[in-house]
Amino acid sequence: MTKLGIIGVGAMGGAILRGILAGKVVATNDVYVREHTPVKTQEVAERYGVNKADWSTLAACDVVIIAVKPYKVKEVLSELAAAKSQG
Repeated sequence: MTKLGIIGVGAMGGAILRGILAGKVVATNDVYVREHTPVKTQEVAERYGVNKADWSTLAACDVVIIAVKPYKVKEVLSELAAAKSQG
């Protein structure tokens, strides 16, 4: 199964996630989310019935959707690259 990671589950990322789940594109147990705080990540994971993810989990996903504000993209890519190089 394809493992899908979504970084940022606000308006844009949330709409993408809801569409993926509604269309049964990926099973909920194969979806991993990360938000800007651990508490927010937990809330989102519980709300949608998906998995919360750390950077190493996201680096191991087959597909990662980055749905953050433009000024955060560089930071997110740096974190993801660092996790990818360690794993």
